[in-house]
Amino acid sequence: MLSNETAILVNPYRIYTFIDITPIERTSIVYFCQFPMMYTGVAYTACLCIMLGFVTNFCGQLAVLSYRVSNLTENEYDHRIFFRQHTEQHLKVVA
Repeated sequence: MLSNETAILVNPYRIYTFIDITPIERTSIVYFCQFPMMYTGVAYTACLCIMLGFVTNFCGQLAVLSYRVSNLTENEYDHRIFFRQHTEQHLKVVA
């Protein structure tokens, strides 16, 4: 390298290209374009985890509401107040 020789650039990982990327300019362009691809898997996984958390929370709250309504007894206090509270809770969950 000190005697002005051509540097052979070996790719650190296996990439398939349709052009010759031995010149440093092309290599840097290819690496620059492929660099954001390292983070797409992490971003995809994070979005799925957040969505799964929302769906699980939504289903859990609906299950609790369904359990409360199914266990309604005859001796409960005024049914209009009971259903108003549960309807408000249902609207809060859905909205």
